[in-house]
Amino acid sequence: MVNTVLGSISADKMGPTMVHEHCFMDSDTEFWVKPENIPKRFVHLYRDPVTVSNLDLVKRAAAYSIDNGNNGDIAEREVELNAYRDAGGMTVIDVTPEGLGRNNHVHKLPQVSKATRVNIVAATGHYVAASLPPRIKNQTAEQVAQDLIKEITEGILDTGFKAGVIKTAITPNEFTSADKKVMEAAIIAQKETGVPMTTHMWGDHPGKWPGFKIIEMLQKKDIDLGKFYISHIEWTESQEENWGAAVRAAKAGAYLSIDNFGKEFPYGSMDNTFSDYGYIGAPTDLDRLRLIKKLIDEGYEDKIVVGHDSAYKVQKLAYGGPGLCHILNNIPMLFDHFGISQKYFQKIVVDNPRRLFG
Repeated sequence: MVNTVLGSISADKMGPTMVHEHCFMDSDTEFWVKPENIPKRFVHLYRDPVTVSNLDLVKRAAAYSIDNGNNGDIAEREVELNAYRDAGGMTVIDVTPEGLGRNNHVHKLPQVSKATRVNIVAATGHYVAASLPPRIKNQTAEQVAQDLIKEITEGILDTGFKAGVIKTAITPNEFTSADKKVMEAAIIAQKETGVPMTTHMWGDHPGKWPGFKIIEMLQKKDIDLGKFYISHIEWTESQEENWGAAVRAAKAGAYLSIDNFGKEFPYGSMDNTFSDYGYIGAPTDLDRLRLIKKLIDEGYEDKIVVGHDSAYKVQKLAYGGPGLCHILNNIPMLFDHFGISQKYFQKIVVDNPRRLFG
């Protein structure tokens, strides 16, 4: 059974599913960026609200805008979820952890789920080291794990509903001791509860991507990699030629989440210089389709899941973005363009998430 914010459902009832989304979130800009380090062209975005007049600049420097990352509006989220439902969507995996404002908004999830008839799975877990609650510093991995287990087996805060996925994340270009502690805790929680876990990774410099270290940790603890998915796998484009890192991760048994669909502008770094991330620009939907085709050609069609990572205002329909309905409405035609059978689209959005969460 799958824990949703309105109760448990059978995995067979999940239907089309996006595995990496954020229904509500608080901005992470302030713990990544200081105004004095922002290029002059973008510095005003730090405090300015997102408007029609600055949308292009925000898209070019999304992480410099605090307002872009603040997404707590119920009406805007219901518009997104209704459009998703109208496109055929049935389930959203909300991977927002405590460090991204989960506790400020998690009580809203049952309301929007009920209003839109979309299943929402809420997360336990944590984001990168810079975002961790102060208590984590003094806790052991076992103590952190017990907190996660409690949210899975008893409920999140006083909401009355249980978490159905474990979220972890690794700091860009390094694997800190705090990151490791949270990973160890997540492994303990996953092994005890059986719920899937995911790890947010980045477009790190070549050789710095921690994916294989994480897979090795999981294997050493006898974790079923069929219950683990790597988020943002498309950001590994620069790691090895011809999507080599993604293919090797799939071969190891992990699910691969291609989950930045619709981000057709430079989301890959703080601005459009990309010096921090070692590649020019963020992957586009065409890149994502090339990755899907490569994985299918290599025989790993059963390991692909997808999403939009809908964390920013500029992704929303209310701000001219492609919306949470983008994959279901627009990606099938790209499958045709790349000569990929539509049977694989069904497998990726329905069959694979059902097996991952079942």
